Amino acid sequence: MSPAPTRQVVTFDCQGADLIGILHRGDAGSSKRTGVLIIVGGPQYRVGSHRHFVQLADALAQAGYPAFRFDVRGMGDSDGEFPGFEGIEADIGAALEALRLHAPELSRLVLFGLCDAASASLLYCRGNRQISGLMLANPWVRTAAGEAKAFVQHYYWRRFLQPGFWAKVVSGKFSPLSSLRSLLGHLSASRSTDSGPAAMTQSTGFIDQMLDGAERHPGPILWVISGNDLTAREFEALCHTRSGWNRQLKRPGATVLKLSGADHTFSRPDDAQQLCAGALHWLEQLP
Repeated sequence: MSPAPTRQVVTFDCQGADLIGILHRGDAGSSKRTGVLIIVGGPQYRVGSHRHFVQLADALAQAGYPAFRFDVRGMGDSDGEFPGFEGIEADIGAALEALRLHAPELSRLVLFGLCDAASASLLYCRGNRQISGLMLANPWVRTAAGEAKAFVQHYYWRRFLQPGFWAKVVSGKFSPLSSLRSLLGHLSASRSTDSGPAAMTQSTGFIDQMLDGAERHPGPILWVISGNDLTAREFEALCHTRSGWNRQLKRPGATVLKLSGADHTFSRPDDAQQLCAGALHWLEQLP
């Protein structure tokens, strides 16, 4: 059995702010020349929900792939103000430089991102071509209409199949009027075209920029899609309705890994293990 990976604390600068990262490395004799930068999405820090970023980094390192997870500005132990996922390109660039500095043997760099960190990875690729591959899990492409459509198509019918729903009905705690209002509200919003200045900024702004990043990225992409996740359903709907996104899932070098029972953060141990196994298998296939 391979020895446990080592973890090294790394401090580095991003536009005057001190950022904190953890470099995971395995046995020096088995080290590959491909390193993975794990980008944290959402209002959380480098450990991730259920410690899944720690587990992923350990699994990668133990297989010989140095992995680096870090806190962006304003998150976790890093200084500065959080600029939002659309503004962390400088953070990603600084983390890549730190990874190169502490693992100079690396010749290929791969980005891993979950949710809006997957979105940020694609935004980063618009002007940076040194990335060898992308692992993107449940990318964030939310708009008001997209969220409402996902609720109408996937949430309500599943609710009827849940024992908890019928327990509320039997106990008298179910409010049909409130539920009907919610359904009608989502139906109305789902028919929206996301028009107007504010919606244009959200729907065609960062989403179109993400597509531009995917089109500019020359390397392979692993798309990880959870089966029990509203964010994943929104992404699939986008790919179904917009040809540019659909082409990205089918282009040469694209791999789609669907984990049918997984939730957004792969909270079940079996799903987390499948994610690690899928990531490692994909890394082994890199050209």
